[in-house]
Amino acid sequence: MDYTTLKNQIGYWLDRDDLVTHVESFIELALAGLSRKLRGRPTEKRMEGVIQSGNARVQIPENVLGIRTFSANGKRLQYKPPSVVRNLGNWSGRPRFYTAYNAAIEVAPLPDGNYDCDIIFWQAFWPLDDQEQVVNGGFATDTDWNKGTGWTISGGVASATSGSASGLSQTLPQNEMKFGRMVVLSYQLPTVLDGTITPVVCGVQGTTRNASGTYLELISLEGVYPLADFDLTFNKDEDFEGTLDNVSIKFSRNWLTENATDLLFYASLMESAPFLKEDPRITVWAARYNDALLAAQAMTDWGGTLITEPAYYE
Repeated sequence: MDYTTLKNQIGYWLDRDDLVTHVESFIELALAGLSRKLRGRPTEKRMEGVIQSGNARVQIPENVLGIRTFSANGKRLQYKPPSVVRNLGNWSGRPRFYTAYNAAIEVAPLPDGNYDCDIIFWQAFWPLDDQEQVVNGGFATDTDWNKGTGWTISGGVASATSGSASGLSQTLPQNEMKFGRMVVLSYQLPTVLDGTITPVVCGVQGTTRNASGTYLELISLEGVYPLADFDLTFNKDEDFEGTLDNVSIKFSRNWLTENATDLLFYASLMESAPFLKEDPRITVWAARYNDALLAAQAMTDWGGTLITEPAYYE
């Protein structure tokens, strides 16, 4: 179920014209509440970065709820309270401890060189949005796209000829492309005569295709932080010959819409309770919400509970 369908169904179940304009707020509040109740796959993200020599601070993405693991050059670091890490910061050497505060991580001892870091963390659900992020995704005009060798735009499609590997790209709105956000990419390949084509969103590779069809992919913007590439690119190999059409990117789905639609649905309905007062439907929705929450927690790797960092380091 995508965001538009979810909003329509919630409005239908509420059956209150005066609450239609509040449905988006109900969903946003439900997402915020569920972010605090679910751990594991629903909210888990991974980032790669570099701890700079002589700099104890590592920036982390927005909306981080907690750190699960932190590694430097493949070695696990142990969590310590901020006061302990600051006291250890007078020493220089391989980082062994970390603490998190103010949208950053601080390590100790002070790094004596550059270290590749790998962080697994929990992140709050980003708001859903059904606004289109691609400009001229239907190729109505020969504008807005950067065409590599062999690409042309005419007749309402982008066409590619064989002969060289190249890309067709456009830059996406940087303020919307947030680390950890789930991107919904859809597109059509009306014709594929030969070769392969691969979509890439903000540096994250999608699925390689070699046949005509209509495709939808959910791509999580994870990997190296911070994001440095804000392009949507369709990379073709030297053999690809075909057409591309109806390219779209929205933020209309996430883990909940794909795996626990009932949980998000009833959680959103429950946010309307203050407006409904003694409506008997609230009791039914609450029971179904609780059942859906238990089922969703059972689906996650850790049953919705926080994991305590092991009391050791390497």
